[in-house]
Amino acid sequence: VRDVVKAYYSLLKNGRKGQVYNVCGGNGRTLKEIVLKMAGLLGIDINMETDPALVRPNDNMIIIGSYEKINKELGWKPEIPIEQSLADIIAYWQEKLN
Repeated sequence: VRDVVKAYYSLLKNGRKGQVYNVCGGNGRTLKEIVLKMAGLLGIDINMETDPALVRPNDNMIIIGSYEKINKELGWKPEIPIEQSLADIIAYWQEKLN
């Protein structure tokens, strides 16, 4: 989210009206990968199962955007690694709940 806020601010100040810009990390991650990373940061073992009845057959299996245009035009690129963001989210909620 912090990277996205920086991108939006840059777009508001210097983006070209009527243009479309991708604000993304340039690589794809599955929900399973994110959950497993969080479990690892928390030091817990989890077992994940997918209910095939809830998987929609028409969903895109992979969507990966490119931030090339916004980088070229405005110099924006993602800076905060997903691992850092997840660790920060966990730290926030651990502090909030204690």
